[in-house]
Amino acid sequence: MKRGFKKIIWGNTSTRIWFLVSSIVMVFFLTVTIIATQQSFIKSTLDIALGYPRAITGEEQELFVGDYNSKEEVLDAANQLNIEIASEGFTLLHNKNGNSLPLSKNAKLSVFGKNSTNLLYGGSGSGASQSGDNKTIFDSLTEAGFTYNEKLKRFYETSSGGRGRSPDFDQIIGGFPTGETPVSELINSESAQENYSGYTDAALVVFTRIGGEGFDLPRSMANATLNSAGKVTQSGYTDIPGVYKGTIEGARKNTDHYLQLDANEVDLLLHVTEKFEKVILILNTNNTLELGFLDDPEYWKTTFGITGRDDEVNRAIDRICGALWIGSPGSHGIMALGKILSGEINPSGKTTNTYVRNFWNDPTIQNFGNNNEQDGNAYRLADGSFPSTKAYYVEYEEGIYVGYRYWETRAADPHPTDGLDWYEKNVVFPFGYGLSYSNFSWTIDNIKLGNKEIADNYILTEADYDKQITINVKVKNESETRSGKDVVQLYIETPYYNGIEKAFVVLTDFIKTPEIDPKKTAVVSLSFNLFDIASYDYNDDNSNGFAGWELEKGEYTMYVMSHANAWRNPRNQNILTSKFVIPQSTKQGANEFTGFQYLKDPNIQNSADIVNRFDDVSYGIDGTKENPKIKYLSRTNWVDTFPKTPTFDERKVATQRWISMNTNWQAAFEAGVISDNPEDPWYSETMPNQAISEVDPNAEETIALNDMIGIPYDDPKWDEFLDQLTVSQMINLVGLGAFGTVSLSSIGLPIAQHSDGPAGFTNFMALEQAPVYDTCFYASPVILGATYNKELAEEFGTMIGNEALVGNERGDKMPYSGWYAPAINIHRSQFSGRNWEYYSEDPIVSGKIGARIVKGAREKGVITFAKHFALNDQETSRSQLGIMTWANEQSMREIYLKAFEILVKEGKSLGIMSSYNRIGVSWTGGDYRLMTEILRDEWGFCGVVVTDYATPSYVNPSHMIRAGGDLQLNQGLSGLNSNVFKDSATHVTQLRRASKNILYSTANSNLMNKMVIGYKLPYWIIGLICVNIGLFVIFSGWGAVVITLAYKKQNKKEERYLKK
Repeated sequence: MKRGFKKIIWGNTSTRIWFLVSSIVMVFFLTVTIIATQQSFIKSTLDIALGYPRAITGEEQELFVGDYNSKEEVLDAANQLNIEIASEGFTLLHNKNGNSLPLSKNAKLSVFGKNSTNLLYGGSGSGASQSGDNKTIFDSLTEAGFTYNEKLKRFYETSSGGRGRSPDFDQIIGGFPTGETPVSELINSESAQENYSGYTDAALVVFTRIGGEGFDLPRSMANATLNSAGKVTQSGYTDIPGVYKGTIEGARKNTDHYLQLDANEVDLLLHVTEKFEKVILILNTNNTLELGFLDDPEYWKTTFGITGRDDEVNRAIDRICGALWIGSPGSHGIMALGKILSGEINPSGKTTNTYVRNFWNDPTIQNFGNNNEQDGNAYRLADGSFPSTKAYYVEYEEGIYVGYRYWETRAADPHPTDGLDWYEKNVVFPFGYGLSYSNFSWTIDNIKLGNKEIADNYILTEADYDKQITINVKVKNESETRSGKDVVQLYIETPYYNGIEKAFVVLTDFIKTPEIDPKKTAVVSLSFNLFDIASYDYNDDNSNGFAGWELEKGEYTMYVMSHANAWRNPRNQNILTSKFVIPQSTKQGANEFTGFQYLKDPNIQNSADIVNRFDDVSYGIDGTKENPKIKYLSRTNWVDTFPKTPTFDERKVATQRWISMNTNWQAAFEAGVISDNPEDPWYSETMPNQAISEVDPNAEETIALNDMIGIPYDDPKWDEFLDQLTVSQMINLVGLGAFGTVSLSSIGLPIAQHSDGPAGFTNFMALEQAPVYDTCFYASPVILGATYNKELAEEFGTMIGNEALVGNERGDKMPYSGWYAPAINIHRSQFSGRNWEYYSEDPIVSGKIGARIVKGAREKGVITFAKHFALNDQETSRSQLGIMTWANEQSMREIYLKAFEILVKEGKSLGIMSSYNRIGVSWTGGDYRLMTEILRDEWGFCGVVVTDYATPSYVNPSHMIRAGGDLQLNQGLSGLNSNVFKDSATHVTQLRRASKNILYSTANSNLMNKMVIGYKLPYWIIGLICVNIGLFVIFSGWGAVVITLAYKKQNKKEERYLKK
């Protein structure tokens, strides 16, 4: 008989099963292993999720030195700093008679509200924290010496209600429950109520609102319509504006909104003010609430629908003795609460937003989100139907009149129909407002122009316009017993001639005093460049033939104030004034309004000419100066120009126009529909001289990245260095930028770790072996903004830098070199979901706080990717083809770009992150005007620009590099490495430029502290290898057994055959 191996395998059932199973399984796992480890996109994605290669480090360089030696040490210090931030940022809004707070030592308190046991610590989304080490309100009260009603606490821990989960990204919702427990449950709980009498010194009532990435807050309390899978398919609205479906749990009616108290909260307030004489509200929300109920019985009738119960309402208003805003305090910030209530900490926070009485009267709400209609912000075709791919948009019809710039200006320059009490009817608390337990008095010490002291009504000369004005203010603590800090704010009133739109007062600087002892004085300085108070006339509204930054002739008033409304109602706080004069220009072409015109920024060396760059955006889609399609709010007539929600007909666009908006950039380029043309500012016809193969890192002539540390950006050595890169290396460097940068071993570039988010380093993507862990979860940025403390902001940045330097202590010891923060978009609307990540409705607060954070972090070698550049002020429809944002260039430059301008000029950030939205029809990250002409040429930015997470198809890396962007926050190369691109001199030139920006920033970062000599395989690859080896051993063993048995069986058959 023939004993072939093939016959042995296939002639036996057991060997045949072994062969088939082992072959299929081994081939499958080997294929998975090869693909997972060799395909760049998949490998990079798995690295992010399951763990990066671990660096093997050699000699260290102390380029950036940390102040702490371990994760434990720096985390403890960071938590203490977070408590300090909360101590100075928590804002006392209401203190009845000035003495309801602080509470007496050892007071016995009752704490109400379901969310008192379910506190909001931060927001949701990429910047959220997974920290479980969160302190509670009750920890804070105990540490401050208070005792609290434990039975009431247990009631709320076990009662119904509580916040639902945050909505999914890009999910537009109808209503959202506050989660407050119905009062009926409290009334029916004898154990909760019977203990009231022992804890009546004060009642705390906690109100909470969530917010986060990917959704804006509901402007109705309608039910959302769910499909069978439980997914939201409609947002609670019909196709008819203002017509809603159902009512969310706890709401009075579906036309209410999420930032009003709901029915359960109002009932709770009435119950608590019936039982307790001193009630303190704790506002655990980053978005401002409507607080008209604090002082206005009419609000209870019109908004809460409570009529015929005047005694109850008046009692409630009388017994609400205090209101303290605490935002979301991060993991440990809440520990400041008890000490503020006890008086151990003297509150010094100030509002960074105006507290409006009725949000429906705010000019921004008419053009926000989906405009309270299903797809109410989407373009339609000429026949009224939707195109196959919907295009969404928003119009900033309010122009420059955002936040206090509207409320203060209309109060100062009212419409004839506005009454004398218009402001009080519309505003509860002004911008910049906050109470202290101390009283302060101010006097102006002196005013200087440059180094020269000037008097009131000083007349400027031609030589003065590039100078800085400084005001020195003496601040005295008039308190007999309490030390405290005060915030001094400097506002400017510029002359208005019914031409260029101007807010009545605009914040230009602020400063927080050091702690001042009773009856002691401190001197603080506030300053501004004259260039920084110029108005941007995009439309030549004063008819002097000039478009750009200008100071019109006339009287300029400097207001040193405690808040934005102190010019008309100091509210027992401070206001000082001084003036200077800008004379009428005598230059040719000047008219009676012309003062001084800036052609360039005098404070930036080699600044580009400043000209209109967004005329195609300022006048609306297909609009022109002669035929504008947007009417902007104007103080010439508040009523006739007040923003309106777009009508059905206004949302129609021609089919061809929609096609042009929906063009896929890469597909159009590859098809030849668009191309690089000589007139393009990014065009190049000279192919750079890049290396054909990777250089030898050990060769003497090789220039390593380490050799480029501290080399100026314009030094010719950078050209020599960049010549060493191959095109493929540059493609990988630019295209594989998700949460870091790749390693280029030939030039000594290690893998870099970049991380979210604005409230500290957070682990957004990693599932296992996360390199970011045990980091502080800080108070929300809006709390840091409310401190008005630039020095504290810098300390925060320095602490972020210290956490970065300790880095991955348990792993490869590499630092965190990039941080996707600070986030400095504007609180354009109270309903913006991501307000928790941003600082203020005002760009000066946002920019100056952000700049000092950047300064502190940079001193420790962190690349700060300030985001989201720019006009990214709502979440609804943000990445659905990229929401098209229409605004005039004045509002862009004076508000939405201004914070970034300050951060770049004063903070010297090495990084910027672009945004999902479009400015007009141009994606921000692909807009050359924004990324290059303004950011780099006008402002002097020198660093790396990264995209937001580049999953939408319109976020194209080839488009990005031509505009002036550098790094794709994604792991795909399809937009960079096709032959039509690689053969383009323009494409390779822009790859080289982007690579330089990435490498320049990296060379000046803390990543260079470590000399990386190699990498260990990441654990997930080791795991795959072990699985393959294990399977091989198992299948080999199994095979040995079944094959041996098969041979024995065959031998027996042969023996029987031979015997025959």
